[in-house]
Amino acid sequence: MTVAAVLIATDALDDGTPVALLAWDNGRTLVEYQVDQLREAGAEVIEVVAGPGAERIISLISADNVEPLVSPRAQDDAATLRSGASAVPRDTETAVVMRVSEPRPASLLRALLDEHRRSGASATLPSFEGTPGRPAILGRDALAFARNVTASGDAVTAVVERFDPHLAAVEASIALLRIRRAADYTAVRRALVGR
Repeated sequence: MTVAAVLIATDALDDGTPVALLAWDNGRTLVEYQVDQLREAGAEVIEVVAGPGAERIISLISADNVEPLVSPRAQDDAATLRSGASAVPRDTETAVVMRVSEPRPASLLRALLDEHRRSGASATLPSFEGTPGRPAILGRDALAFARNVTASGDAVTAVVERFDPHLAAVEASIALLRIRRAADYTAVRRALVGR
């Protein structure tokens, strides 16, 4: 398999609202939008690791080549990444690893995948004005490491730092956007869908 994706959908806003279930565009939730963007970018299999609101998330995304997983330890970043990475088929050459709280359009994902292939790196991150962003594109070796990562902080950072990531310069700050609070949601949604 050429490209797979791990979409981590365990984040919640300060009030406990699952980020994955936020309204996004055209009647879709954020998790539905991101699954569609990953498909459009070329992901052949998408592993969605759900936490809070898992039952609703699963009902929204169950489809061909989209596999929902429930993380029993949603607050443990390394355990969540291990779950998703372990579910990816073993013959995967490249995996997009991202959080639903860091939504990205298919155009950015495709550009990163192309740059990752060109560079031959084990891990690739977008960067805007020198600041590394997300998602992470992992090659076979980095994906194997992600299946066993035991970091205490941000597990994706632990993986990419181990493999000295290639930084792919992007022209837009969208590679740095993240939804943590309700105000972030409004700003990120406006930046990506204009509303």
